[in-house]
Amino acid sequence: MTGIALITAERDRQVTEEGWTPDHDRYLKDNELAIAAACYAVNKLPGLSVAEYGNMDAWPFAEEWDKRASHSRFRSLVIAGALLCAEIDRILAEEGNDAA
Repeated sequence: MTGIALITAERDRQVTEEGWTPDHDRYLKDNELAIAAACYAVNKLPGLSVAEYGNMDAWPFAEEWDKRASHSRFRSLVIAGALLCAEIDRILAEEGNDAA
């Protein structure tokens, strides 16, 4: 699979298995999806010390939803991509698809 195919499959999984639908996402107005994506994007980043990471961790949701520790670097990047797609879709819906 390609990166975009993996990201698409993950976003589909988020919607169908986790229930994180576009209707749910429209209530997230404080950049939570983008921030969560950034947190996943730096998860297990080689060369980034725990102390440095702790200072920049801005996980926007309840701690129980933070599953980064159980994911590999690769899987974290796929999830980050899917979260970014969700944020882009949220913005497009909010702005009537004229954001681009």
